[in-house]
Amino acid sequence: LKLAFFIPAGAAAATTLFAVVFLVLRLFAARREARELNTKLLVQEREKSSALSEANERIESQKEHLEQASQAKTIFLAHMSHEIRTPLNGIIGMADILADTELSKEQQGYLTDIHNSGRALLGIVNDVLDLSKIEAGKLELDPRPFKLLDMIAEVNSMFHAPMMSKSIEYSQQISADVPAYLFADSIRIQQLLMNLLGNALKFTSQEGRIGLALGVSDEVGEADVLNLKLTITDSGIGISEDRLGSIFDAYQQAETHTSRIYGGTGLGLSLCRQIAQLMNGRIEVESTLGEGSAFTVYFEAKNGISHGGQSSVADSDI
Repeated sequence: LKLAFFIPAGAAAATTLFAVVFLVLRLFAARREARELNTKLLVQEREKSSALSEANERIESQKEHLEQASQAKTIFLAHMSHEIRTPLNGIIGMADILADTELSKEQQGYLTDIHNSGRALLGIVNDVLDLSKIEAGKLELDPRPFKLLDMIAEVNSMFHAPMMSKSIEYSQQISADVPAYLFADSIRIQQLLMNLLGNALKFTSQEGRIGLALGVSDEVGEADVLNLKLTITDSGIGISEDRLGSIFDAYQQAETHTSRIYGGTGLGLSLCRQIAQLMNGRIEVESTLGEGSAFTVYFEAKNGISHGGQSSVADSDI
């Protein structure tokens, strides 16, 4: 370092020289401290980068393990559901055959219990498999033209006897602006109806009320798409406000004692939400504890007329 400065004479010169030397030494010290700090920061940055890289690797590894576990679960459930459904279908089929034989009233009652229990268990197995497929992203919609009222009548026939046994007042309202034929996945819409009506029936006491309403919602969508609104109401036990937020989660029920009193797995509403989302819709609930509930599903469909359906149905069918 070359220094060019004026050095005065005597004591003043010595003082000035000392000050200059002191400043130079401080400059060198500051530069050294800056280099050390810079080196320290670089080391810390490398350590952070290395830690972040290791964390990302762990996350990726955990993600792969979770995906493998999910795939293994799906495969396991698929195999198990097949193994369970095969003998179940055999039991239900034999019960149907036996029902056509000459039986006493008591035997007929036992047979009805076997048939209903088999159907209920088969429904649970199907729900578990479908929910697993949805979680794995492997459940796809299969839209086809179908007659709406025929599908609803089929569902109603399954609930006719149990509703009669509880003296349930059942009402059905299909809006005139809903086409007679729809182009959608009728199996999934039927699942929605089965689960929602099943819950309504389960939680509604003797001489209660259950209603079904289907119409076109006010929401605006694509030109050739119908935004439908399906509402199932009941006068059942209702749901407390603090449980409404989790009612659509898998394996959740309205109250902790509900499954003990009424049975069920808590899968039905979770499956309904997943199906509604698959159909570009959603499900909502309004409920008052002790007064009843209203579940509303919004979903998309198309007019079935342009996909092979007929143009209208007779007024007597409505």
